[in-house]
Amino acid sequence: MLGTRFGCLAFILLRNDLVWANLSNEEKAVVLENNSRHNIEGPDYANPYLYQGGKSYVSKRDQPQGILESNLVNFLVTFNPKSVLEIGPGSGYFTKRIVEHPSTESYTGLDINKAFLKFLHP
Repeated sequence: MLGTRFGCLAFILLRNDLVWANLSNEEKAVVLENNSRHNIEGPDYANPYLYQGGKSYVSKRDQPQGILESNLVNFLVTFNPKSVLEIGPGSGYFTKRIVEHPSTESYTGLDINKAFLKFLHP
């Protein structure tokens, strides 16, 4: 699939389950290896304190910084979720906003990086 321009375009545009079903075993191995190298083994991914230039759960801030955080705060205020599943929380920069929101009763973070999960566990 990844050996053609159309296949590469489909890889970018299609849902993950459709792409995965059409990859060869060799292509799947390459994707998994690169995912691991990018999301687990990189120097900033190995140390949660270095990730995103030091932005993490323990970062101090009073007001939302940037459009993503503002959108998250607006979402929380509008929908008041009781249960939240955060996929890829990283070092928890946005996680803190989620778990400290008054409506949040249950939080689950799902990440492939064990260093981030260990950092956020407490």
